[in-house]
Amino acid sequence: MLLDCPVGRKKAVTMPESVVRIAKGAFYGCKDIPKLVFSPNLEAIEADAFGGCIRLHEMILPRSLRHIGKNAFFQCKRLRKLSIPAEVDEVPDLSGCSALDEIRVSPANESLCSKDGVLYDKYCNTLLHCPKAKSGQLHLPLNLSSIAEG
Repeated sequence: MLLDCPVGRKKAVTMPESVVRIAKGAFYGCKDIPKLVFSPNLEAIEADAFGGCIRLHEMILPRSLRHIGKNAFFQCKRLRKLSIPAEVDEVPDLSGCSALDEIRVSPANESLCSKDGVLYDKYCNTLLHCPKAKSGQLHLPLNLSSIAEG
């Protein structure tokens, strides 16, 4: 388990392959980390793990990931792209990610999907999250029946 990262760190972080879990708040306030390379064996990101990591601009989560805790990406203000792997079935809170313009979901995901960078439930019946920085026209799926709160 990765427990803590020094708040003053300014270099990229490459996690050892042995890391399977990132503890609650492990990177909280690490505002100067520009890049993270995740362990290919990572299974869980706990709550508030990356809160306030304002320099991170892209997160490509590993295929092994199964759980994203509440507010894991709180105030990741420069996060522009997020890729969600197949086994993650809960929607992360992305409300503080004001630069987010694209969400990608693995086609193998059984609960979620993305179209044109927008997050939907698997069958595109419910729009779950439209990134705040998304620009241009948005073509909604014909079978869209609801928009999630929040």
